[in-house]
Amino acid sequence: MQYSLPPYRDRFVGDPMPWWDGETFHLFYLLDEGHHSANNGLGGHQWAHSSTKNLVHWEHHPLAIPLGSADEFDWTSICTGSLFAREGTTYAYYATRVLQPGGAVHEAVGLSTSEDSVHFTKHQGNPILWPSEPYRNGGFRDPCVFEYDGRFHMLVTGELAGDRNELQRHCMAHYVSSDLLHWEPREPLLVPGSFSAVECPDWFEWNGWYYITWLEHGLMTYRMSRGPFGPWQRPAVDTFDGDMLAAAKSAPFGPDRRLAVGFLRWRDGDGGPVSYAGNAIFRELVQQSDGTLSAVFPQELIPRTESPHARSSERLDVAEGIAIRALGNCVEGRVSCTVEPEPDTREFGLLLRAGEASDHGYELHFRPEERTVSLSTLHRGATTALHGVEFLKDAVVVDIIMISDIIDVSISPAGGTRGAHCLVTRYPEWEHTGLMAFARDGGARFRELSISPLSST
Repeated sequence: MQYSLPPYRDRFVGDPMPWWDGETFHLFYLLDEGHHSANNGLGGHQWAHSSTKNLVHWEHHPLAIPLGSADEFDWTSICTGSLFAREGTTYAYYATRVLQPGGAVHEAVGLSTSEDSVHFTKHQGNPILWPSEPYRNGGFRDPCVFEYDGRFHMLVTGELAGDRNELQRHCMAHYVSSDLLHWEPREPLLVPGSFSAVECPDWFEWNGWYYITWLEHGLMTYRMSRGPFGPWQRPAVDTFDGDMLAAAKSAPFGPDRRLAVGFLRWRDGDGGPVSYAGNAIFRELVQQSDGTLSAVFPQELIPRTESPHARSSERLDVAEGIAIRALGNCVEGRVSCTVEPEPDTREFGLLLRAGEASDHGYELHFRPEERTVSLSTLHRGATTALHGVEFLKDAVVVDIIMISDIIDVSISPAGGTRGAHCLVTRYPEWEHTGLMAFARDGGARFRELSISPLSST
């Protein structure tokens, strides 16, 4: 399932909604057609569904929540939501875009239930929730339902009513219920001061820490707290990936692990604009002793490769300017190494799918002083980046997977996963094969280099 497209012709993975039922890991997701262009831009999405017990063998199920007929409230688009199980019933809460008389579009929350978590029946009283004071009509979607202290809570992408500027309006709306059907508004859980909607909100508890996550300005963002409803702390690095990974939400996988799933945005050309929906991207979240979260590749979902071609260590030194050295060739496969920069080295990294003259391809770039890691096309921009990475002056373990037009990178400090990060992007115009190392204004040693082509079986 890692890097996969849906098992439907000409369809793409939209917002994922992972869920663990205690035995099985379920991946519900918005089945996208035309990158959100269906139904005159309203999306036309439906809930698709796959499941697994081991992340290796997956079962694809019928559509969990399809579009309604033209006379029903959810015929234009089934939007993002969440799942909740209680007393043998699975509750699927989802958002819809509802056409009002005169053509206005409002958003509301619907409900569908199931006894086997596969076949769902829509609630006859849908929609079950419209925005109410202190919230206004408009953006009202992506419900996330959870239980705490004997009460049910729902977080919703919302907007506060009244005469407010945009920075004070977008919020994570909060509702409570005693029966999972009737919901009463409360004050918002979060007003982040953002010009964009607080999309795809999520809430979870993990080893005594509470977390909220949401999508803001294209980045999945999180906050942490010792209390279930705050006060929320902002960690030094508050994202899981760059801005090409969208709409990631997480769920447990067994008693001790947690997996996040998002989608890789679409891009028609290396330097072109990005659009909604694409391939499924999985991350395993790692909780550090201070409660902060890191992200690594889930081992079960790493693509199979042939035996690696190992090379001896390569050392690059240059007092001023740049040094570049060819390491081999890799088009589709896995590349790993440990990079040890010299003190005060300005920049170092790897050129991927590079031309012989180092004038075409893609650049994995480390800037220790700026605490930045980036993936970009050579000379043409189209950059995605991580900021606030603390360990770049020390030895860095780099793991890269290249498959089709996807480049996926995991970085971590040598000797552990503390502060580990992932960075994924899409470059459709790849045509070269070169793998090169570089260092600028300093030196770096590239050791334990391994190049493994993708397995053909």
